[in-house]
Amino acid sequence: DLRQVFEHLYRFRDASNVLVEAGPTLTGSLLDADLVDEALVYVAPLLLGDEQALAPAVGHAAPRIADARRFQLVRASRLGPDAVLRYRRERNAT
Repeated sequence: DLRQVFEHLYRFRDASNVLVEAGPTLTGSLLDADLVDEALVYVAPLLLGDEQALAPAVGHAAPRIADARRFQLVRASRLGPDAVLRYRRERNAT
């Protein structure tokens, strides 16, 4: 249970912030457990993949756009040729 792992880190390791670099399965699990407060998205000027390329997150899909998890862009910057986008979770969006 991911929530128990995070609670353990908080209680016994005094970790109130955890940085997770994840693929689509873990990202989806973190979203499903409502454990994502911020997301850093790196965008490179490259196109990779084909019809079998994975989505950024797998798991829960909102049945309607109104039910989707919402994030607000709080910062955009460049890192060499890449863009770094910082999003913060909107918890009370309606």
